[in-house]
Amino acid sequence: MVSGEFLNWKTSIQAYRDKVTLSRTWILIFTVVFVLALVLRCRALGVDGLWMDEVFGASYVNLNIFEILVAVLRFDIHPPFYYLQLKLWSLPSSNDIWLLMNSVVWSMLTLLTTTYGVYRLAGSIAALIAAALVAVLGSEIHYAMELRMYSMISCVTVIGWILAEKWINNPDSKNTAWLLVVLGLLGGLHSISFIPVSSILLYAVVGRWQKSGLQGLLHSWTIIVGAGILLTPWLINASLRSTNHTLGSTADSITRTLSGWVLDSALPSIFHQVTAFVFIGFVIMTFAFGTRRVRNILLCFVVYPVLLLGVVSVVVRPIWVDRAVAFCAPFLAASAALMWQSVFDGSQDTSKRKQLSVGLICLFVVTVGVVGWNQAGLSRKMQYREAAQFISLNNQQQLPVYIPANVTFWGLARYLRGSNWGSLLGIQDPDKPDHSEIWARIYAYLGKAWLTRLHLLPSTRELATKSGTMYIGFSPLPNIIVSKGFYIVGDNSLLNKNTNGNCGAAHQEGLWRFRGVVILRCGATTKL
Repeated sequence: MVSGEFLNWKTSIQAYRDKVTLSRTWILIFTVVFVLALVLRCRALGVDGLWMDEVFGASYVNLNIFEILVAVLRFDIHPPFYYLQLKLWSLPSSNDIWLLMNSVVWSMLTLLTTTYGVYRLAGSIAALIAAALVAVLGSEIHYAMELRMYSMISCVTVIGWILAEKWINNPDSKNTAWLLVVLGLLGGLHSISFIPVSSILLYAVVGRWQKSGLQGLLHSWTIIVGAGILLTPWLINASLRSTNHTLGSTADSITRTLSGWVLDSALPSIFHQVTAFVFIGFVIMTFAFGTRRVRNILLCFVVYPVLLLGVVSVVVRPIWVDRAVAFCAPFLAASAALMWQSVFDGSQDTSKRKQLSVGLICLFVVTVGVVGWNQAGLSRKMQYREAAQFISLNNQQQLPVYIPANVTFWGLARYLRGSNWGSLLGIQDPDKPDHSEIWARIYAYLGKAWLTRLHLLPSTRELATKSGTMYIGFSPLPNIIVSKGFYIVGDNSLLNKNTNGNCGAAHQEGLWRFRGVVILRCGATTKL
């Protein structure tokens, strides 16, 4: 009797040791995957300075919270939630590297939440596969290198998916409230957030219908109405803003978007065409042989967003395709991992095929990781930093630097004066800050008192730097300022005008082109 109890005790101890060993192995492999993902996402830090869209957020963090809300309403098409969290992130520092780490952190959180979501549904091995795939996804790496909200959108959408799973199983008030909180946060991140929000809603509604039939659908009205109420202000705001810089959907843009979830968008077209073809084949195979849950994930978070985006781009207005559906990439990885688990779950005679599939996945991860590493080190952004360095080296005479457009001024100010260069609300042209007739009428309607309350009444249009004083706005500069010569900084539109049109009465003495930035050197003049 004692001997039997001892053997049972010994067997239990060995089983516990085996479990601990497996857990340690899982943690070790996951740590390797996590470090790989982190290295790939940090690869591009410092390769480029910030480009136009990134300069908005980097400039907003110099403001207080109230001023950020005003500035976003004044200058931006997007809601303020991303910029508010970026303000908190910037408290230790506002330099380029630290700000860009915000996107890296959100991307790493996307990896963690996707791993957790798959682990809940399919166990540890499938979770490792999902983590490894997310680690090397092209779009996840690309947007982790940008000071934009897309990495945050991916993470919050994955959290929304996990909460939707909980709500499907138990639509009580607590789960409903948490789901609505996440949908509200997601809706306040970007003007196209209605796409990921509706994807989560579709997943929740379809899941409840499949689980409980008509009664399940009746439980869905709360989150549908709640999400609609939360989205309405941002949809109205976006509909009133100009988006004439966006491009419509084309076959090439759709192909690069689908393949861009895996590959870097800068690769030759043939790579994207092959990858898109494989992706479509995977979707068809999954719908044919996958489980109901995998089909739901692909339908709601991959297929539906692309179709919705195409309809909105054609019927309403063009939308940047790749950015609008960047959040789909983690769900492609989750679908692949869940599909793998469903194929091999409970199988006793497929060990060799199982090992082969894992080997192929490892080969895929290594190959895509190497491609991602090489592509991440390439310079590709607008060169505000390089243009500022040129002025710093060549403007020894301290000539004035005239930069009419807001965002170009903000970008050059960051690299000529420093990241804490000043307030974009306080430094504006009081007479003609831009070409917007709508905002000119709004300014006139508000009057001086309200403009002062809203911090929209500028104190100056100039910013002193060691490389010359910068001037913003489209009002002509006084003759006394430009009489000895000056620089003009703008975008490529400066190249479309006649030779001396940009220098006015002065002679154009030089022209220098950077990626997305043009600098003109104008000689002495008496009139601008």
